[in-house]
Amino acid sequence: MNGVLQSVQNTLQILDLFAYNGPYLTMKEIGELTGLHKSTVYRCISVLEKTGYLEKDKISHRYRLGLHVIHLASSRIDALELQVESKPLLLRLQAKTNCAVHLCILDRTEVVFLLTIDNYSVLKSSLQISNSRKPAHCSSTGKCLLSSLSGEELSRLYKDYHFIKYTENTITDFNMLKTELAKIRNQSYAINMKEMEEQTASIAVPVFNYAGEAIASIGVGMHQDRFTDEKIRMILPYLQKTAAEISTNLGYLK
Repeated sequence: MNGVLQSVQNTLQILDLFAYNGPYLTMKEIGELTGLHKSTVYRCISVLEKTGYLEKDKISHRYRLGLHVIHLASSRIDALELQVESKPLLLRLQAKTNCAVHLCILDRTEVVFLLTIDNYSVLKSSLQISNSRKPAHCSSTGKCLLSSLSGEELSRLYKDYHFIKYTENTITDFNMLKTELAKIRNQSYAINMKEMEEQTASIAVPVFNYAGEAIASIGVGMHQDRFTDEKIRMILPYLQKTAAEISTNLGYLK
C-alpha cells in the first residue's frame, strides 16, 4: 500500500478506537489495540494532537478526542437541524415567489446546496447533504456567506485561487470579490446576475445560528428577464422574513 495512504489509514484507525474504547486511552493502549508499532503510533498521535483531533490530559497523560472532532460532529448535526427547520418555510417561500428556492452552506470556496425547491413546488432533495456545488464567488448564496468572513479568513481561502471566467459578469480577481462583499455586508443581501450561468439571476440572505454566526443562506433564483427591480422589491421582504424565522428556530436572538 502507498505510504501516504497507509499513514492515513493508521491515523483513522486510531481515531476509531475512541468510539468503542474511549473516552481516554494511553499511547500504550492505542498501540496494543491497533497492533501498530510504537513509533507509528507516536507519529500518528503527534499529528492528531497538533491538528486538534486528539487532546492529551496533562496529569494522566492519556488521550481523548479533541475539540476539532466535536466541531465536525456539531457541524453535521447543525446541517441536519437546519434542513429540518427550513423545509416547511422554504416550501412556503417558493409558493409565494413562484421561483426556485435554495438552502446553502459554505465549504471553503464552494457553496453546497442542501435543499432545492423548483418552480413546481417539488422538493427535489432528501434530508441528506447534496453533492451539488458551485464556486461561492459567483453565486448569490455563496457571496452572502463569504461576506460574513473576516478579511484574514478570505485572504487565506483565496490565496493562490484561480478565478475562472464563466460569463462576462463573473468576478475574476480577489480585489473585485472584496469590493463586492463589502457592498453585500452593507446592504445585508447578495445578488447574482448571470455570473455563473447566462440567463440566470438570484438574490440571497443569510441564516444565523444561536451564536449569531451566518451558517447558511437562502436564495431565490429565476430567469434574468424576470429579475427586475420591482421583482426584487417584492421578493426581498419574503426572503428576509423566511431567513429570520429559520434563524429564530435555530436559537438566534437578534
